Amino acid sequence: MTTIHPTSDNYPYSFADATEVPRQARIVDISRYWRTGGIDWPRLEKNFDGVVIAAGVGFRKDVLLSEHVDCANAHNVPYNTFHIPDPLKNMTEQAQWYSEQYGVANAKPWFDNERPYIGSREPTKSEADEYQYALDNYHPLEPGEYSRWEILIRQGLSPRLKKHKLWIAHYLWDLDRLSEDVKTYQRYEPFFEQRALDYPPNTLDEYLDSVIAWQITHTGDARYYCANEITKDPVYMYGMTNADLNVSTIPACEFMLMFWQDEQEPPPPDDPEEPCKCCDVLRKIYELAKRYI
Repeated sequence: MTTIHPTSDNYPYSFADATEVPRQARIVDISRYWRTGGIDWPRLEKNFDGVVIAAGVGFRKDVLLSEHVDCANAHNVPYNTFHIPDPLKNMTEQAQWYSEQYGVANAKPWFDNERPYIGSREPTKSEADEYQYALDNYHPLEPGEYSRWEILIRQGLSPRLKKHKLWIAHYLWDLDRLSEDVKTYQRYEPFFEQRALDYPPNTLDEYLDSVIAWQITHTGDARYYCANEITKDPVYMYGMTNADLNVSTIPACEFMLMFWQDEQEPPPPDDPEEPCKCCDVLRKIYELAKRYI
């Protein structure tokens, strides 16, 4: 099968009509910083395959968790959730707490492995292991792990990284060109034209099979993709201007099966003698979700 790399020309404003093979999934992650009423959900539905929703930090629930879960369900937007544990508190209890929060049990959980707040610290390897393995026990779906390579290397690479799916954050265009270009992406098109199905820089070969997603920027054009300029928050009336944009490092059809919150399998191909094509499977997923009609 010939790979057709995406370009600006074949990525229309509404990504639902893109038909190149393989197509990468596009995901945006959101939290309390988006504010009440800060998201244009119909526009988000057109521009993203799914959304990752912040569940909280430590034992503190994100104030917009319920709003975001309810809106994602109302607009048939597939969602996952993420949680940042506090290494200064009991990691096992935090994994259980996270699993019990509103809407979390119905979607794939992600362990956000980073420093939870200014003045704290990153988890150690043993703390990260404890949390992730506890999440395995408390959540009905297989958890994944989001982090940066430098954090994982500082912790000491753990066997858990081969057991769980990884979502890696890396924002610079090219580490080999640091002195020339340290800009970050604002739109998807330049990324797709330059990277396509590449892996994040510094990805270790032995973990390639675990990496399924790449957060490519924290300076994405939020107003263009999904953010309301004016929110319903009486204190913070202006909406987000930057967004965390993510892509899958595997074809969208494979990624969305892992992302799928209901654990539903798409129907088999109409002709079992014919090999399954990414777009055919993805189209059936969209039909199941009653999206992208």
